Amino acid sequence: VDTELLAWLARLPMQCVVVLHANHAREIDAGVAAACAGLRASGATVLITGETGTGKELVAAAIVAGSLGGDDGSEAAHSELNVAAVPEPLVESELFGHRRGAFTGATSDRRGLIRTADGGCIFLDEVGDLPKESQGKLLRLLEEHEYVRVGDTEPRRSEARVIAATHRDL
Repeated sequence: VDTELLAWLARLPMQCVVVLHANHAREIDAGVAAACAGLRASGATVLITGETGTGKELVAAAIVAGSLGGDDGSEAAHSELNVAAVPEPLVESELFGHRRGAFTGATSDRRGLIRTADGGCIFLDEVGDLPKESQGKLLRLLEEHEYVRVGDTEPRRSEARVIAATHRDL
């Protein structure tokens, strides 16, 4: 691990995407743990890449661990979504929420994981499996901190930090 490079990456501006290549391991080493602590403090959007089973979730957990949410020193809100495990038609509802009546079965309003993680962090595992139709909406969240619930027309703001992981070559 090039800890000097990782330390430099940790100092990048808040809206950058950082790519870490996880090594085959069951735990992260001290250099990666230090880089994760730097990334935690930076508030940067993070993309973790690596083959299946290489520890991407461990790296994400190390970045999120101990993140503070409010002025009171409480732990930051956190939510997770394994994109590959959610049927394609439901991904946007899971992420962004939906209005009552937005689709068959939407019997009440539902807040999405982005709203749940507002002021904290959302971890999107296997983000490379995100449907093309949803990618533009995620990009808007990353660039503008705005999203629209399914069936709604009003944009909402979110200060949720996004950490994502994939085994795909994006």
